[in-house]
Amino acid sequence: MSITITQNRVFSESHIKNLNLSKVSRRGLMKKAVSLVLAISLIFSIGAASFAQISDVSTHWAIQEISCLVERGILNGYPDGTFKPDNPMTKVEFYKVINELLGFEETAEVTYLDVKATDWYYENVAKALRAGYINPEELLHPNENITRQEAVRILGMVYKLNDESDAANVFLDSELLLKETKGYI
Repeated sequence: MSITITQNRVFSESHIKNLNLSKVSRRGLMKKAVSLVLAISLIFSIGAASFAQISDVSTHWAIQEISCLVERGILNGYPDGTFKPDNPMTKVEFYKVINELLGFEETAEVTYLDVKATDWYYENVAKALRAGYINPEELLHPNENITRQEAVRILGMVYKLNDESDAANVFLDSELLLKETKGYI
């Protein structure tokens, strides 16, 4: 019924449905949302079509969480009626989740050569550009899987986290982390 976010915090279906921003501290909400989005980005995949009847999650361990997020319009299924819960998430699928969770509606001009106005994700890319968590460059490579570092960088930016932290230095592979993401880890 619930997804454990940290040792002492749980983000359940009732938390999602009863989320009242006026009563939730900004820091507590931020921790829950960051953790939820990271969990979603590492576990779930979404698609372009509207959710109809997903056929491949009835025995999945996260069926209740998937159903709740689908009902809220945060996640969707694929046109063939599947959800593919164990597939990796692409960049544009992650942008859709971020835009839905944070309510980003304003758009910017999309100038990427590999993003067309007819692509299902065009509007989500435009919202991501306007929100400032992706930068206009020549190519986006929208259907590449999002990396954990990219997800962390985006979450750090949208939640205005301190990007100067040295906390990641405790990891043995910290020298492999990108400079622009290291502070958010």
